Amino acid sequence: MKEALRGKNILVAENNPRIRNIIKIYLERAGFEFLEAQNGEEARASFLKYDPCFVIIDVKLPNSNGTNISDWIRNELNSNVPIILMGTNSSEAERIDWLNKGADDFLMKPFSPSELVARVEAVLRRTANRCSKVAFED
Repeated sequence: MKEALRGKNILVAENNPRIRNIIKIYLERAGFEFLEAQNGEEARASFLKYDPCFVIIDVKLPNSNGTNISDWIRNELNSNVPIILMGTNSSEAERIDWLNKGADDFLMKPFSPSELVARVEAVLRRTANRCSKVAFED
């Protein structure tokens, strides 16, 4: 099923399973297909395999931090896929640097899952809107 939705799903790279599950629930309620990765290695593999339409990345991932994944997507893959970074304990200078290097938004943890969905939808309104929500027939 996920292969059929290639290019129509959101990749969430977050090492905390509880946070990943909350994000999954809220994104699926909003009509998005969800892909998950718990570390940098899985995030890279899922990105290459599924070509997600949006990426949400924790800046402190095992194996490779989220900013390295963001840089890889922008610079090595030359992709303009929307990216939201999430994190704790980051300075204003770090957040500004990440936004200047290609992240579309940054969300400080702890966060409201509803706000995250609203930010995803806002970024999609401003970008090419590659994501299509999943529609189910009655």
